[in-house]
Amino acid sequence: LITGEELALAIKEDSALATLPLLLLISVGQRSDIEAARRAGVSAYLPKPLRQVDLINALQAVKNGGSHFTPAPVEKTAPASQLSLGRSSERPQFHARVLLTEDNLVNQEVARTMLETLGCQVDLAHHGREALDAVGRTTYDLILMDCQMPEMDGFEATRLIRQREKQLSVPS
Repeated sequence: LITGEELALAIKEDSALATLPLLLLISVGQRSDIEAARRAGVSAYLPKPLRQVDLINALQAVKNGGSHFTPAPVEKTAPASQLSLGRSSERPQFHARVLLTEDNLVNQEVARTMLETLGCQVDLAHHGREALDAVGRTTYDLILMDCQMPEMDGFEATRLIRQREKQLSVPS
C-alpha cells in the first residue's frame, strides 16, 4: 500500500505531472504529517470527513497559486460546518471557470448544479474528445474529468491536455 505522501512524490518526479497541484485528503485516524505532505509537493492537505467550506477554501488557495493545510481534527468526528448553506448570503463562493467532463447525464446535472451554486461558470463535455476541443477553445481554472467514458476516457484526455500544455509552455 502506498501513502498519500509517497504518491505525491511519485507524481512530482514525473516531469509531465510535476506542476500539477495536488490535494491530499486524509482520513480521521490515519497517520500522516503535514510537513511530510509539504515536502512531497502537496498544495492542499485536508482531513476527511471533508467540510465543504474547507474544500472551497483549499481550491481557491490552490487556484491562486498558494497552498492550504488544515490539520486533522483532534475529535473522532469532524465538527459540523459553521456555515448555514440554506441562506445564500452565507454560501461559500468559488468563482472559477470549470470544465465538467462526465458522460452520465444525472451525474453531470448534479455536479453542474453544485458548481453553479458555488459561483462557478460551468462548461460541459460528454467525453474526452469534447474536453480536448473545449480546452483548445477556452482557458479553465479547473477541469473535473470522469475516468471511464466512451470515445476517449479521462486518463487519455488528461494525458493529451497535459501534453498540449507542455508544448505551449516550451519557448520557441
